Amino acid sequence: MKSTLTQVIPGQQQQQSVEVSEAIGQQVQHTLNSWFQNQQVSSSGRLTESSDFQVQDHSAEQLQNLSLATANNISDQLGEDSLFEGGVLISLSQDDELAFAIARRLPGFAISSELLLSQTEMLDLSGIMVGARITSAGDISFYRGRSGARFESIFQQLLQTEALQDNRLQAKILNSTLDAFCKEENSSEKSRLLKNAEEYCRDRLEQELPIETKDLARALDQQNPSRFLDFAHSQDISLQPEIPSSKTQLRQLSQISGRGDGISLTFKQELLGDRVIYDVASDTLTIKGLPKGLKKQLS
Repeated sequence: MKSTLTQVIPGQQQQQSVEVSEAIGQQVQHTLNSWFQNQQVSSSGRLTESSDFQVQDHSAEQLQNLSLATANNISDQLGEDSLFEGGVLISLSQDDELAFAIARRLPGFAISSELLLSQTEMLDLSGIMVGARITSAGDISFYRGRSGARFESIFQQLLQTEALQDNRLQAKILNSTLDAFCKEENSSEKSRLLKNAEEYCRDRLEQELPIETKDLARALDQQNPSRFLDFAHSQDISLQPEIPSSKTQLRQLSQISGRGDGISLTFKQELLGDRVIYDVASDTLTIKGLPKGLKKQLS
């Protein structure tokens, strides 16, 4: 495993890059992988055949040159008027994967063995703005953190990506289609279908595998596996064959939530029509069997 850190300062002609020691690189890799696992894939695609970012056994020098070229291009794209004051491009190269991420630098303090404080800068690995992972097959996934939308579009151009798919949008389409499909059933059948969908999506997430719509349709109704896809087709809804699984997709599938005017509510989908009753005419929500903690606060 090889890793480099490269500064990204908008408007600066030449950025600086440094190779990271193996020990520190492993710590950065662990933190970065944890960040990837906790983020939803925002978009995905494939590298063009001519892309410079095809996964290979990069030497330390090759990775550093690739990182420098990328940082310089990002700086040019952002321009001198960018609100982004500067950050660090993290580059990791392994046998079967190439990963990039941009993190901000934060002011901090260092303490010596004599307990003397001095000002320093820290790498904010908890606030990564955007990241990308490239597999040996040329597949690429983009992850967007806070304020990362602009960086994501720049990454997509610089990494020479084609056939992009908006995974967040696809996840929303899938969940809304499942919701519409289940609403046509009675309460008990709706709960069964939602439970089957949730179990399938959770299993795919735990295995770090994408949701395959044909397999999901079979999980929903084994006796009539084409029913869900036929419903989507009848509604002119185009579902992708594969949609990356994510915690966000699973949470939005299994829960109903909303907030506004001082009220915030979240409850399991399966409770609607059972312990949670919504009356459209009076625009009221009735909850049976309040949580003990809530009852205590209301008493």
